[in-house]
Amino acid sequence: MDQANDAAPTRLSAESLSEKDRAVAKAVHEVAGELGVTSSQVAIAWTTHRSATIRPILGVRRVDQLRDNLGALDVTLPPELVSRLDDATGFSPGFPTEFIDQTSPWVFGAALVEPSASGQR
Repeated sequence: MDQANDAAPTRLSAESLSEKDRAVAKAVHEVAGELGVTSSQVAIAWTTHRSATIRPILGVRRVDQLRDNLGALDVTLPPELVSRLDDATGFSPGFPTEFIDQTSPWVFGAALVEPSASGQR
């Protein structure tokens, strides 16, 4: 049997997935295999690892899905696996995070100031 026929039903068609989407899914699947957990558990653990203020919203229809998702609470992602997952996404936080990172030194007084010819600023 091919994998397309074995896959669980989804609201997304395989044709709608980009190469980047597939690369991220592959990385999550590989990490899950290495840890002996499900891909869902890795995805949830990875999401919660990224920020102490972000909590995923679980969307389940069955009790077994809820149990599987809650199993993410017991998943510890070593730093090297987090790096692999992050590398697969090529995640960029975008605006305003990058703007703040770029301008914070200037805003908070770390701007380079050249002394004038008289030695005064």
